[in-house]
Amino acid sequence: MAGISTTNIPSPSVVSLPTSTYELISNMQMLAPHYWKEYVQNFGAQNFTTWLKTFGGMEKVEGRDFFHIEDAGKLMSAITNKTAVVAPAAGATVTVGLSVNDHYSSGTMSPIRVGETVRIASSGIEGKVLTIDKTVASTHTCTIRPLKSTLAFVSAGSANLLAGEILKLASNTEAGESSANINPQIPIDVKVSNTTTEIRDDWSASDRSEMEKVWYDYQADGGFGSAGIARGKQGAFTYKGLVKANQRFLNNVDFKLQFGGVQTNTGLNAGTVGTKGFVPEIVSRGNAVTYSLGNLNISKLHAITAQMLVNGNPQQNQWLMDIFQRQEFDDTLFAQYPAGAFVWGSASASEAASVAYGFDSFKIDNFMLQLGLNASFNTEVTHGKTPDTDQYRNFGMIIPQGGVMTKYGNGGTVLSGKLKNLQVMYQEPMGGGVIANGVKVWQYGGAADENMTGTMNHTVSMITYQGVRAAGLQQFFTVSGS
Repeated sequence: MAGISTTNIPSPSVVSLPTSTYELISNMQMLAPHYWKEYVQNFGAQNFTTWLKTFGGMEKVEGRDFFHIEDAGKLMSAITNKTAVVAPAAGATVTVGLSVNDHYSSGTMSPIRVGETVRIASSGIEGKVLTIDKTVASTHTCTIRPLKSTLAFVSAGSANLLAGEILKLASNTEAGESSANINPQIPIDVKVSNTTTEIRDDWSASDRSEMEKVWYDYQADGGFGSAGIARGKQGAFTYKGLVKANQRFLNNVDFKLQFGGVQTNTGLNAGTVGTKGFVPEIVSRGNAVTYSLGNLNISKLHAITAQMLVNGNPQQNQWLMDIFQRQEFDDTLFAQYPAGAFVWGSASASEAASVAYGFDSFKIDNFMLQLGLNASFNTEVTHGKTPDTDQYRNFGMIIPQGGVMTKYGNGGTVLSGKLKNLQVMYQEPMGGGVIANGVKVWQYGGAADENMTGTMNHTVSMITYQGVRAAGLQQFFTVSGS
């Protein structure tokens, strides 16, 4: 009689050795993997507009377009002499041509007027405008006679009225008895406008990819956990992808608000116009400071603060730098003050918050500069690639931490306040989901907790409508080295 088959039972079940060995356990693949159960985050996150939204606030607008009106230039006016007037005699009338920049409205208008007293910036010699000629666009001229018969209308240290000499307009002094009226100086307003743009991203995962367990665990680190999308039963791998998608989205919002441009071309998504990032706005309408690499020294800092004084900057200003400019700045200061003759971190009442976000403070010429490293300027830091030429390498920008005065009438009452120099504007998204800080997040699909569809997957979408308003652009600076 045949016995019962035991061919399916492994044999032998034991072996005899002097001692149990590591190799035996390893050969049987019984070693538990020694792994860190939580996911490792290699690179930190840093974006400027998150800081700006927190400490500068966000302002809600009801429409896509927003704008404000600003003064153009200083309260007091002046003109620049275009062509040198050679050796005018004492008391003689001279003809002065205005520079191109002194014209307005396609060169048809300028600030000169008959009867105006003018004062030469270099010598202080005064004269009176006798006649004006505005018949040729962008080439207006006027005749000026010195107030003193013993003085020639010339620049300091010269027998000529030099090209490029500044003539300050000084009202109708010495108007004379029974004086007639002088034409008014009409202020020029500038309309500064921008738009919010739609910024959207999506994350999708299939049912099985969400169900599977992976080696590591993953804890939310600033992703959707705070935005109302909980992990629930979602696997660590797909939840990590969801959080990373959210982080990339927030970074891309930050990059668009910093560096973005408008959309004017055809054949693209309809119903959108884009938005102007504040860095290109500062480049086009702010002040530009340049330096030779290796020469970002104290003299250059004094030159910058002098310009800040001229442009009415507030006491506290933020200087965002790329890594190379920040390194040169630090080398300059430590070389200049090896004994620590300056004090870091002595800024304003928001010192603790500034330090927490990576800002140091340096006071010079009665201006407090809050120094920050802006990782967004360096492609190597943000995207892990090294371009031969990087647009914002050796680059920085100075942003005033204040506001511009505003006054407006409201039913006969004059109200005043301050418009912040830089602020994020947003439109409130429509509908349900979770809305926080101007970002709408919602989910759908057969594997979603809500808004279930017939397809067994899970999609999370996010959208925001944002732009940046910059006021008082003359107080903003770009600082670039080459």
